Amino acid sequence: MSREITSREFKRALAQITPTDQQKKFLQAHYRAVGRVATTTNLKVTAGYKSHGAVNLQYGGLAKRIAKILKRSAPPVRLDLLVKFVPRKKLSNEHWILHMRPAFARALRSANWVK
Repeated sequence: MSREITSREFKRALAQITPTDQQKKFLQAHYRAVGRVATTTNLKVTAGYKSHGAVNLQYGGLAKRIAKILKRSAPPVRLDLLVKFVPRKKLSNEHWILHMRPAFARALRSANWVK
């Protein structure tokens, strides 16, 4: 990924997006998680999705919209724009682990998407 996006840039992009209730739900859960680290399975349950693929789809779609607004190319794995992740079974983890990028977390708070 090229230069990381700043919280100010994220906030500018978020101001142009209206989140769905489910997006707000899982983003809030991820934001409140200890260390802002959660599994896709945890986020799936919180948002009421049937599979973790829905979380990936929502996060990926949000990353794509943010990249477009900021005129940045999205990384091959779009989620990488918003989170750092550890694939399943990379360490001792059974599920994918997502660590919210600090600049994205600050922007979510500043844009009032999370509390």
